[in-house]
Amino acid sequence: MKNTRLYWLMGLWGIGLASQLLLPFPTSIIHITFIVLLLITMMFFKTGINFLLFLASMLIYGFGLTVYAFANELFDEGQYPLICYHLMLTGSMLLTWLTVHDIKSFVQTNLEMQKRIRELEKFDPGTNALSLQEFRERGVLIETGMRRRGEIGQLLYFKIKKDIPLPVRRSLRQEFIKCCLDSVRAEYDLVTSPTEAEVLILLQSTDVAGREVVLNRINGRTKKTLNFVQMPYEIQLFELKNLEQKLDELFKRKGA
Repeated sequence: MKNTRLYWLMGLWGIGLASQLLLPFPTSIIHITFIVLLLITMMFFKTGINFLLFLASMLIYGFGLTVYAFANELFDEGQYPLICYHLMLTGSMLLTWLTVHDIKSFVQTNLEMQKRIRELEKFDPGTNALSLQEFRERGVLIETGMRRRGEIGQLLYFKIKKDIPLPVRRSLRQEFIKCCLDSVRAEYDLVTSPTEAEVLILLQSTDVAGREVVLNRINGRTKKTLNFVQMPYEIQLFELKNLEQKLDELFKRKGA
């Protein structure tokens, strides 16, 4: 709907600009030049300031025509062409302001949508786990910081057991990731699930004892939420030394 309005405004603006050619020379050239310059100027300012520019231009032009009429002793019928000039320029300036406003709104909406898409690409919309790429990028930064501080981290790799039926895996994955997210430190540890069968957790600045605490939390929540007697995932545990290398090993992407 908003796009349709913008197209209409742009069309009317073009018609208004072309209609200035119906005016006598050099008035038509002055009007067209002024409208184009106003359009360019308005692109650099906010809508409120642009409206003030429109009002100021309308008043100044009207005052200028009034002075011209008195200076040339134009009265009664002699002022009708000047009134027509003023109305035509005012209409085009108003269309310029409305068009610029809608163009800026359209651009802003697109930028916000692109930002939102980039944010959503960082997360799995179904589970709120990080995408693998975002997990990798953040993990590398975390790893660099820990190395600088002389700290260690832990990488937990969960792979669903082969005896779990395929129809169960999707719902199991979502609930298991929720258990993992509830068991780690928000905004501090990282969780990703690159496939329906795999989940990875990066524990920042955590030793083996801390890792066991997290595992116990996950195990407890899994039993309570999913009603599994045993963990439905096989677990591999690693002390974090080179995240990118370890991810490539786990996903068999060496040399990629």
